[in-house]
Amino acid sequence: MLLQTSDKVSSFTKPLIKKGFYPMQLVGVKIFADKDGNPIEKKFGHQLIFDFDVYHGNPETGAPGKRVVFKPDDEYKESMEVTLSMFRYYENKDEKTGEWQPAITPNSKITKTLKILGWEFDGKKDVDPEKLVGIWVEGLVDDYTNDKGTMSILKDINPYKGPTPKDSNGASATPGNPKEIVQSEEPINDELENKKSELKKMLDSGDISDATYKKSLDDLNKKV
Repeated sequence: MLLQTSDKVSSFTKPLIKKGFYPMQLVGVKIFADKDGNPIEKKFGHQLIFDFDVYHGNPETGAPGKRVVFKPDDEYKESMEVTLSMFRYYENKDEKTGEWQPAITPNSKITKTLKILGWEFDGKKDVDPEKLVGIWVEGLVDDYTNDKGTMSILKDINPYKGPTPKDSNGASATPGNPKEIVQSEEPINDELENKKSELKKMLDSGDISDATYKKSLDDLNKKV
């Protein structure tokens, strides 16, 4: 008996990349379901899966550059492009009646996520999350360890304020975002990118002055 082989990486292989902030693009939204398409009931109800492609940030412009890749181990000749997922409850079951009710309420986690993706809350209108595909965010990657080892997870997302690449037709890859530049192919310095990102956050929060920010930025650029 001959058994077939495949060079495809198992879908259960979890990436492990450097912790930090990355520009990410929403590439898909789907219901967390079984192989027959039936929603899987978790502890608090039914969930949506938001899939984000992960990119390096260009240290000069802050724009998304090349895709972040991950090599599972030395046996694999090719690296995998990294996509990280975020799970959010979209339906909860009423404990008394057993009926399903919307989880998209003013203060819910999924509402916060949808707002970051550009959706405006309206309790009288349904939301189509697939219309948000293509939106860019700033994603925070962290490590998560369990009995299967350590893997990277998408811990949180923030609104993306930097320039975004154009698609092959020259249109903005982010609906409604006026800042557009062509995707950069320049080498990426992860450490420099993270330091610049932290400086920008300190400036935005008022922890440092504009003069201090500019001087610190100049000092970083001189080290490149």
